[in-house]
Amino acid sequence: MKKSLLTLLFLLTAFVSNAQTPYNLDKISGLSSTTASVAYSLRQLSTSYTGPLVRIKIGSSFYDVYPDVSTTKFSLSSKISAAIGTYDAAVATAGSNALSTIVSGSTDATVAIWYDQSGNGVHVLRSNPNAKIITAGSINTIFGQPTIYFSGSNSSLGSSTTVDYSAQSGATVNAVAQNIATTSGYAGIIGTGATPITYPGYNISYSSPSSGYGSDGHNGFYSTSLTSTDPKIVTNIFINNTTNLSKIYVNKELKTNVAGTSNTYSVYHTSGSKIFIGVSRQLASTSTFIGNISEAILFPSQLSDAVRNSLETNQSQTYLGPSVTITSSASGAVCAGTSVTFTATTYNFSGTPTYQWYKNSVAINGANSATYSTSSLTSTDVISVSCSDASSIVSDASLSLWLDAANGTTISGNTWSDLSGKGKHATLSSDQSYSSGDGGTIQFNGGQNPVSMPLVSNKTTDITMQTWVYLDANTKGPFFKNGYNNGYVFGSGNGGNGFEVGNKATMLFAGTRWIQATNTSYGYGWKLVTMVINSSGVPSMYINDSLVPGTYTGTSASVPTTGTYLGRNVGDDDANWPKFNGKMGAAYFYTKALTLAEITQNFNATAARYGVSSSNSITSNAITTTISPAPSASITVLGDGCINKTTLSTPTGLTSYLWYKDNAPISGATSNTYSPTTAGDYKVQVTSGSCSTMSAATTIAVCGVTADGRMSVLSSSTTLVSKEGEINNRNGVDDRGLILIKPYATTPTGTNPVTDGLILYLDATRSASYSGTGPTWSDLSTQINTATLTGDPSYTASPASLTFAANKYALTSTSVNSISTATFIAWVNPSQTQVTYTGVIFSRSPNSGATAPATGLNFYANNSIGYSWNDSPNTWSWNSGLQPTVEAWSMIAVTISSTSATAYLFNASNPTGLSSTNTVSHASLTGLKFYIGADPLDLNTRAFKGKMGTAMVYSNALTQAAITSIFNAQKAAFGL
Repeated sequence: MKKSLLTLLFLLTAFVSNAQTPYNLDKISGLSSTTASVAYSLRQLSTSYTGPLVRIKIGSSFYDVYPDVSTTKFSLSSKISAAIGTYDAAVATAGSNALSTIVSGSTDATVAIWYDQSGNGVHVLRSNPNAKIITAGSINTIFGQPTIYFSGSNSSLGSSTTVDYSAQSGATVNAVAQNIATTSGYAGIIGTGATPITYPGYNISYSSPSSGYGSDGHNGFYSTSLTSTDPKIVTNIFINNTTNLSKIYVNKELKTNVAGTSNTYSVYHTSGSKIFIGVSRQLASTSTFIGNISEAILFPSQLSDAVRNSLETNQSQTYLGPSVTITSSASGAVCAGTSVTFTATTYNFSGTPTYQWYKNSVAINGANSATYSTSSLTSTDVISVSCSDASSIVSDASLSLWLDAANGTTISGNTWSDLSGKGKHATLSSDQSYSSGDGGTIQFNGGQNPVSMPLVSNKTTDITMQTWVYLDANTKGPFFKNGYNNGYVFGSGNGGNGFEVGNKATMLFAGTRWIQATNTSYGYGWKLVTMVINSSGVPSMYINDSLVPGTYTGTSASVPTTGTYLGRNVGDDDANWPKFNGKMGAAYFYTKALTLAEITQNFNATAARYGVSSSNSITSNAITTTISPAPSASITVLGDGCINKTTLSTPTGLTSYLWYKDNAPISGATSNTYSPTTAGDYKVQVTSGSCSTMSAATTIAVCGVTADGRMSVLSSSTTLVSKEGEINNRNGVDDRGLILIKPYATTPTGTNPVTDGLILYLDATRSASYSGTGPTWSDLSTQINTATLTGDPSYTASPASLTFAANKYALTSTSVNSISTATFIAWVNPSQTQVTYTGVIFSRSPNSGATAPATGLNFYANNSIGYSWNDSPNTWSWNSGLQPTVEAWSMIAVTISSTSATAYLFNASNPTGLSSTNTVSHASLTGLKFYIGADPLDLNTRAFKGKMGTAMVYSNALTQAAITSIFNAQKAAFGL
């Protein structure tokens, strides 16, 4: 019984190709019903195969490497097994570690086993592997795709399991390979070899120096004479199991047909054949291939042209087509706030490609170069890039208008130049303005005055109008109109016969009929919108490169006259009809009906500029960077804030500490506590591991005391203290012994008790922020986002503040890249009831560097505290009802979370605070740049009028308790 069982096991091993049910190679389009005899690849070829791709050797250990979950390929993100002691041990299961955890910049890895994915289990292996898959920490690639480099002698792989192809009626052998420096005349890429007979069976070989790719046979090599060092897809089809080639295809092209000729050579198969990769069985010691092999498959029959074409097309797209990979400057975990640069490397594009970077599958505005750098990553952020071949718009003689705001180079004063050469230059009105965002755009404000130009065409058939527009929930109005009081127009509506606020695709034959008032939505973001009228006068509409469904019949358009317009349905509307209120990047007019292919060409030519993936874009691998959180850096004041009587402390348990005075490090101050002996602004830099954070500044004053705590003799009254030298917030004693009822000298705000999330802190009461003269208002947060005063706002020493008025404001120096929650806080003393919307801490595009729509803290016309977020009407139309007193100091605040916003008012009458909440959703924003004391929509009429002492912005929604603590810490500086 034991003998019979052993015999059975031997047979199962020896005749693997007949012993199991092979897998369909269904991961390759067109091969869902096709099986292989053996299939080796560095990508998953069959959904039925769930094992590793290869077993690699690093140092003295072996690891099984599984397909990357996201790409199904061999990558540094692939899961690996635990270390294996021998090259031929049983398959090891995948663990939780990625390949990257064992690969450094000096790591080389060789292939010990290349696993067969056919289901037949004919793996090729080597006990002393030399075929290299990783060199100096980088995966070897062909056009960005993983490959194995065979270096000649002793680098080949062979099966220990034998196969029996002796009864087959032919075969197809396929490989993706790249000759690098082969010198042998019979170098094998993949093939069967009969043992102990030394002649080859079914195979693909390479012969140097002149025969190139072909097939090795007994007494002769059948060649294509195609010698090259470029990657190739080679397919050899065999007539039967004894005769050499029927056909050879290289990169899908038939190179020769030898069926029935006298030039065929013998091939050999026995029940004892084996599989060899990187070497010909005929002369195993010398017939070695020097180059890359990425995929090698042997099929048990002659593939049909349809199946072969599907296979080679897939391989061409995977290995030879355009591709892009990205790498990161970060190696391992990086500290929060560290700038990380991602670099794209492209392969096989016909020219210089366009780029669009993505974070979490959302296009990053303005990230359109070969590199992308950011310092605002979190550990969950996934970065990728898409690339496409650069192309140009359709520019034949039918192009009759070409307006493009790219980089502002076509805009001079109020003239927007026509690039078509037809001279239809456009005139901008006071209701449009240029913005540098998105590579250059025109912002329409919804006013009465359109962009106008001479009539482009009076045709009613065979025309195309296109425009790139940005759409959001507030967009309304017509985009593009040809003709005054007639003609045709398209824009955004609500699904009815109008251009009201709404996201529905809408067209009109002006004065004749609405031809498209459907429920088809544009979606939000940048869109290329196209209106086509064909030779029969039938209109159609496209969003990007997709046709809007619908059937259009009825009266034809009236003949356009007088002019062509952007932003208004001129002549067919009145002052109350909606006007366009969004962004426009370009507009085209053709005197022909563009085909879908031509519409797609225009879309692909400019999509990347607007952060949109073109239809021919290629997407890279994705990288998730591990971010180590920055340690919290807060200062606790133990004492009264005066020199010689105060100890500053920060939490223990961190790696290191370094204290600073007036932004200079203090020698030897490296513990978690420090006792100041001189007045100034103190900070502490804390380090946890390799990550450091700088705290906000805490001001320490002289307070009129000596080192032993006694009163010092003052020649003038500059600081209010009690007789014991302690801070007295409401009255004190001067050097004459007289009681002072209120502070009459500059008193800085107390220590800010909340520093987590603080991204802007301007404080006129602190000399480290404002010296009392000059245009620089320094940021005391860790972001160093200095503001520049414009219009010379006057400075008042007590309480220390700046007075803002029309055209008197401050503007921060850098943009906030991303924000999803926020808190805005300011100490204000209005000089009057505001007569219109006024900005307190406000950002709006277009202005110097801001790309997000209106966002920030503001007043309504009745001095009521308000806010805007992303210019949503659900925010700017909300009135809190909280009104600071005129000619009195108040601290105002607004917190924004994803689901609500809350306004706060603190002053002498309301020391515990009043609040009002707006329940509405708030999306994440990018590109905020803050004006202090103004809304940049109009720096004259929307200017805050009065004094302001502080302006603070947090990247989180503070609690009421936290805001109250800030009020209590700072109120003394404003006489409360």
